[in-house]
Amino acid sequence: MGNVYSDIATKENAPDPANMLSPQRAGAKVYCVQSVYEAAALAANEVIRVCKLHKGDEVLMNSFVMFDDLGAGTTLDIGDDDPGDTGGAGDIDRYADGIDTATAAAVFVLNDVTTCIDKVPYTVQEDCWLTAKNLGAAATGTLKFTIFIARAGG
Repeated sequence: MGNVYSDIATKENAPDPANMLSPQRAGAKVYCVQSVYEAAALAANEVIRVCKLHKGDEVLMNSFVMFDDLGAGTTLDIGDDDPGDTGGAGDIDRYADGIDTATAAAVFVLNDVTTCIDKVPYTVQEDCWLTAKNLGAAATGTLKFTIFIARAGG
């Protein structure tokens, strides 16, 4: 049996200027942001600004959101409003798409393959906000976000 290499191992095995490692993916500092929002009839399509993201940041999978039962018909997208993204509007569901928040108190981990595999890693192009958008009916309850961010050069 021979050896095979991941994308990072390939670059580490034969480094050269044309094959540079992304500083966010190898050797970055990891920051943890813990943010709370108390929703009192959060309107449909209203956006919560969770925390600031800086140019070059990458939101890491296994970040998570905990929530109460926010009410019947409520769902949540987690994304950003990165103006450097194609079209300048960001991606409202870059990190999670359609989290069902109309259940008993729960935790949603940003590692769901159906919503995340094609979206990450994403390197923020400009300073922006990490956002959570209420897609459904008015939501009432507590949302607690624990977000892990890889930042090159810290």
